[in-house]
Amino acid sequence: MLVYQGAIDDKPDPQHDPRTARNYVREAVDALIAGKPVEVSQTKLTAAESSTPIKPLFNSAKEGAVKPAPIL
Repeated sequence: MLVYQGAIDDKPDPQHDPRTARNYVREAVDALIAGKPVEVSQTKLTAAESSTPIKPLFNSAKEGAVKPAPIL
């Protein structure tokens, strides 16, 4: 289920103080937990955010991978 897609917050400058930014991700998660609709479900990514590749936490072919249990 995708409830939010876009920028993390409303201040894309890496030098900003994140405590003063509107955090769209936090708002979406808080609304989801509270059973409320997500007020802002989509925003545009900044150039920096859209050019940064998303890396997995670990490669499933290497150490740390967990194999799913068989369905009986």
